[in-house]
Amino acid sequence: MSLEEYLKTLEGSGPLISKSKTLKEFADKICPETIEDFFMAEYLKKNGEHVFGSLWFFSPKYFLESKRMMSKETNLDISCIYRNIERFEVTYVHYNPLEPEKATDDSRLRIEANAENVFFGLQASGRNCCKLWSIIDRYILPNLAEFIEIS
Repeated sequence: MSLEEYLKTLEGSGPLISKSKTLKEFADKICPETIEDFFMAEYLKKNGEHVFGSLWFFSPKYFLESKRMMSKETNLDISCIYRNIERFEVTYVHYNPLEPEKATDDSRLRIEANAENVFFGLQASGRNCCKLWSIIDRYILPNLAEFIEIS
């Protein structure tokens, strides 16, 4: 699924899609590896309003984040995750990570993680939980750091 198609499934607007495409081009330019995947962090307010957060791009060894998707300002940062995730925490409601494709409208999923000095969090609601779980499976779990004890 393309970035545009994905954002449309989240009911993303034209300006959000346009900004995302521009960011993808910039991410392709600055990332030392090919961008393989993307994720839009989002959540639902109690009144049902959809709130978009950061847009993320992933390659095998790096992630890139644009934090201000809903403002006029544009930013993009890059961090190495290759064997660098020291800790992560998964929180979920009405979602079963053991059956990751079975999200419902009530599903919620959040991950918080540390990669050396970088703390990051991603959250999803509804069917986007499936997308977030695929990111966890493909980029977070394989990059858990291995610590060697020195005696």
